[in-house]
Amino acid sequence: MKPALRRSRLAALAALVLGVAPIAGGCGDVVRVTSSGAADASIDGGRAAAGQALVVKKGCMDCHQQDLAGSPIPRLGTQAYPANLTPDVETGLGSWTDDQIVRAMTLGIDKNLQPLCFTMPRFKSLDVDQQYDIAIYLRTIPAVSQKIPASTCPPLKPMPDAGSEDATGDAALDDDAASGDSGLDADPTD
Repeated sequence: MKPALRRSRLAALAALVLGVAPIAGGCGDVVRVTSSGAADASIDGGRAAAGQALVVKKGCMDCHQQDLAGSPIPRLGTQAYPANLTPDVETGLGSWTDDQIVRAMTLGIDKNLQPLCFTMPRFKSLDVDQQYDIAIYLRTIPAVSQKIPASTCPPLKPMPDAGSEDATGDAALDDDAASGDSGLDADPTD
């Protein structure tokens, strides 16, 4: 890890532990939030503003609501509840590290190493700077204390590797179709 990035992350952690509102920017600077709730781009070199633009472009507010505080209403046809993305320590991402936030949005793994529901898109196409720009931005928005119910996600039956014989043969598909198997199992150990 680069020394400047390590310092900025340590500063962010210190700010969170001490309950100080400012957070670390990408260059070891502190990000300030203006009275309008927007990040002060002159402090962090524009990283929070870039993160805000990505959040809008990627449609995060479509699920997580305008204030990014999540929703107590599950996504249509699921029991997946959009999480609180604000820096609230108790109900949001305030106790998450930047690395944990990035892992959640790119790999779908939460801070406790549990998979997120399939309704959460995986933003793997973002480059590393863009990923951390979003994490920096999420630290600048107002914390909202909003408890979100725990999501219940059906386990998905793993698909065969695209390069394996199972993936090219129709026998596995025919067996599943004949048994009425939808690909969703109650027991993920099958």
